[in-house]
Amino acid sequence: MELEGGDVSKLGETTTLGGDDVGGGIPPAITLPPGPAPGGELALGEEAAFEAARAAYQAGEHAAAAEGFARFIETYPGGALSAEAHYWRGEALAALGDWRAAARAFLDAFSGDPQGPRAPEALWRLGVGLDRVGQREDACLTLAEVAPRFPGSPAAAGAEAEMQALGCR
Repeated sequence: MELEGGDVSKLGETTTLGGDDVGGGIPPAITLPPGPAPGGELALGEEAAFEAARAAYQAGEHAAAAEGFARFIETYPGGALSAEAHYWRGEALAALGDWRAAARAFLDAFSGDPQGPRAPEALWRLGVGLDRVGQREDACLTLAEVAPRFPGSPAAAGAEAEMQALGCR
């Protein structure tokens, strides 16, 4: 049957798409992808685990903080605090001098929430990390993205200063 220009009132009785009604009129269940709970609610224990890792960072226990944030990310992937946890894991790893892993964590923080509250700092710190692992050209390109994406932010000013220090342009 051709649908264009047809009169649907003359179709008569038809079957539903997908064939006979096997499910007895019950619609199939919808499976939601993993992610934050509706409304950004936290899972039981999520905030406590995050705060424990952040407290370790604030106490200068950077190895414990990096480990705590890694466990948090593994336990609560895609949760409401995931991008923030990646960011703080990056800061802890940077404090330990592990810039390769720190750059990866900053990339994960930015990629996980590119418009989120931590995105400007994550992109800036990614640029810094890229330089620290010997990728100056990529660092300059990344740092140059901060100001256009987040004009007027403290991260934009920090990225500009870093580009000047690295001799970018």
